[in-house]
Amino acid sequence: ILNYFDLWLPSVAPSRELLHWLKENPEKFDQVLVKYKREMQQTESKQTILLLAKMAKETPISIGCYCADESHCHRSVLRELIEKA
Repeated sequence: ILNYFDLWLPSVAPSRELLHWLKENPEKFDQVLVKYKREMQQTESKQTILLLAKMAKETPISIGCYCADESHCHRSVLRELIEKA
């Protein structure tokens, strides 16, 4: 047994509105990241990030997403937010 578990946390995912905006404006990815960081300041998202940061101090965590390129994905920002927390 490897003691792995998979958990979906929609509180740290970009909102549907933001994803839709990105589809309509793919050339504005930098603006998407700014908007995503703003979304992550909301209470539920912020608390989830704090929890992930505490967990990461004791247990390795991995952030997954369907995006093929991390440099063009919200998970790179999420990683930074967790590291700062």
